[in-house]
Amino acid sequence: MAEQAPRLAVTRLRGGGDIGAPLLSYLRDRLEAAALEYAVAPTPILGGFDTAIYGFTLQGGGARDGACVARVFPSPADGPRARHEAAVQRAVAMLGFPAPEVLAFEPSPDVLGAPFIIMRRIPGRVMLDGMVGPRMGPLASLLGRTQARLHALDATAFRDAAGADADDARLAGGAGVFFDDCAAVVSRASLDGLRPALRWLEERRPSPSPSVICHGDYHPLNVLVERGEVTGVVDWAWVAIAPAEFDIGSTVALLGHGPVSLPRAVMPLVRLLRRWITFRYLRGYRSLRPYDARAVAYYEALRLLGFLVEAGEQMQAEAGRIDSTMDSPFHAPAVRAGAIARLRRITGLDVTLPA
Repeated sequence: MAEQAPRLAVTRLRGGGDIGAPLLSYLRDRLEAAALEYAVAPTPILGGFDTAIYGFTLQGGGARDGACVARVFPSPADGPRARHEAAVQRAVAMLGFPAPEVLAFEPSPDVLGAPFIIMRRIPGRVMLDGMVGPRMGPLASLLGRTQARLHALDATAFRDAAGADADDARLAGGAGVFFDDCAAVVSRASLDGLRPALRWLEERRPSPSPSVICHGDYHPLNVLVERGEVTGVVDWAWVAIAPAEFDIGSTVALLGHGPVSLPRAVMPLVRLLRRWITFRYLRGYRSLRPYDARAVAYYEALRLLGFLVEAGEQMQAEAGRIDSTMDSPFHAPAVRAGAIARLRRITGLDVTLPA
């Protein structure tokens, strides 16, 4: 699992001013709009686990006017990542899927201290905010149907639209790369209690099946809605061409065991609601496309292992056993315990993390 690098672009600019002036100068040149100005200057907004997100509004540029978002990557060396993400996001948008329009991307760190992508800001709010009360079930079903729409797109046309800027190795890696990353950290961090799960996953890899466009990190925080409709899906960092069940299993793991910060007293109710949301999500997906339930359980187990690998790496670093900057949202004790319990139910194995 990739370590989370510090937000170099943000700290560097904080030491010498905000991003407003250099970004505006760049956009005037890049978009060939000399009269471009800010109607609203860039300000940090919530979102992004390892990227810095800024919102701003442009004016004076004609068709370029409107609300935008700057996604600034964590490291000056992230140019290939910025190029890849911009390419795949443009490609899914070209195929008619609701993804933010990419206005520009800059692979060089010269402008802001790190590479970045500029995109249109999508109206609406994150789906999770609306999953309270009577809208919970319908929104969960909408989550499933929207993912099924993504999986119905032509993967060959997507590759063609993404072009040479997309990293073919990343697109084709999918579950194999994820498994190899987990295995590498298990070895490096001596997470011996996870080795049985690794062997279980290696011995039970599903048979090859038709591959689709998988988002890779599809959950209600990455889906924006307005008036009961999806306005956009964001954060295409993990996109892959892989079996649909790879994407579904990842979503099931995130819906069931993604990190939440709530009082312990309400957690039994939260677990019941999460199971209900997962049920409605899967039913919504299945209303448009079939899937292999056994393969979904396999890929759910793979993603749960990823949660525990991140948590275990951080635990070993905090204990002084390894050198790592991992700062994982899955490190919370309740999240670890839930992921372990679910992984044990799927595999029948005794899965443990270091003391």
